[in-house]
Amino acid sequence: MGALLHVLASPDRAFEDERTYHVSRVLLVLLLFLIHSAGSELIARFYATPYMTGLVSQQQANDATHFAFGPPPGQGGATGPGARRTQVTGASNGPILQALGVVIQSSLFVLLSLITWWLLVIFIQFLGGEEAKTAAGPHRNSRYLVSYAWFPLALRRLTQGILINLQDPRAAWSAFDVAHYRRASEISLSPLSLAQLPPLPAPIAYLLYNLTDPFYLWFLFLIVYGGMAVFRLSFRGAILQGGFVVAMLYLLQTIFAVIGIHTGV
Repeated sequence: MGALLHVLASPDRAFEDERTYHVSRVLLVLLLFLIHSAGSELIARFYATPYMTGLVSQQQANDATHFAFGPPPGQGGATGPGARRTQVTGASNGPILQALGVVIQSSLFVLLSLITWWLLVIFIQFLGGEEAKTAAGPHRNSRYLVSYAWFPLALRRLTQGILINLQDPRAAWSAFDVAHYRRASEISLSPLSLAQLPPLPAPIAYLLYNLTDPFYLWFLFLIVYGGMAVFRLSFRGAILQGGFVVAMLYLLQTIFAVIGIHTGV
């Protein structure tokens, strides 16, 4: 725990200290997974309320009335026995599906750190960075760098989970649909979220909201200053490294969003 706190507070000095690398990476990854899972579970619980269920049922009923080729009344649809069976099945599988969703989200969160590390090791070669080789492997230090840097992002997820539960879930009744309610209740830690800016192009919105988010800036602080020590980069090179990581995270988020997976990073 002392090594983790040292890295989070002073990465430039911490990554010069050999004790930083004596912590088990398996333990770090497990801790990342647990912190992110706790935040994801809190968010999932906020939406698993009767108010949200009512909003979903209302939206399904509205969709059914606009479906020209739906089954006749009494044989299915939103009020037929088929719908009731679906609602009962959904209710019984709710906790299981919710837990599965949390596990998938947190696993993907950890997987993103591994993908980012792999791409970063390739990119560093173009900056002339040189990572020290150790008995534990040529890329031991950079693996630790990315693992430690991911903690502010995991803590952001936990903070969002805590803050979203301070809202009143009954506000779901005033929402137009599920998507509108999720947008309205979403927690952003950027001060810009209070300004209610008009819709922006996706890349600009990603940069503006993340580069004003204290947890994301904390993450970049670890990447830049830790990268200077691990990859023996100049400050300019470390800034380029940080820009590369931001660009990669945005591209990965976009790719996953296409297949319906939201990374939250």
